[in-house]
Amino acid sequence: MIIPTKHQNLEENLISIGAELLRKIKKKDIFIEDLFNYFKEKFPMVNLDNFFLCVTFLWLINSVDVREEIIKFKK
Repeated sequence: MIIPTKHQNLEENLISIGAELLRKIKKKDIFIEDLFNYFKEKFPMVNLDNFFLCVTFLWLINSVDVREEIIKFKK
């Protein structure tokens, strides 16, 4: 779910995951697998489906670019 409710865990919300993802890739380009491993350590409740939903959402709003398994922040 995109819009958080007061009963939802923010670590599972796509907005929170997306904000952290953008914060991480603004520093440097990174392999998607390495980024997912970082998220699994920081947010153990994030699963692969939610992670890719978040990446897809950020790609659709033109915030990231994914090429050859590397994700980049679009300025």
